[in-house]
Amino acid sequence: PAWWIGPSRDVLLWGFTAGVINAIFDYVGWTREWDRSDVRELPARHIESPGERRRMAEAADAAERRRIELPDHRPGR
Repeated sequence: PAWWIGPSRDVLLWGFTAGVINAIFDYVGWTREWDRSDVRELPARHIESPGERRRMAEAADAAERRRIELPDHRPGR
């Protein structure tokens, strides 16, 4: 499960935290039906750590200097 939350729905609650909250809602009977067919890609900023982004940028810079292509190792790509 995942939810967009916040005043302007700009914060994504997902992963372990969303699973725990979903289990609590199930336990106390607060669960609402939701469209399980609504599957969306997780934004890249939620997948890659800052260190991973730095390593990818450094690898891209090195590849540009050597003029080689890098494979896209992001999940689902």
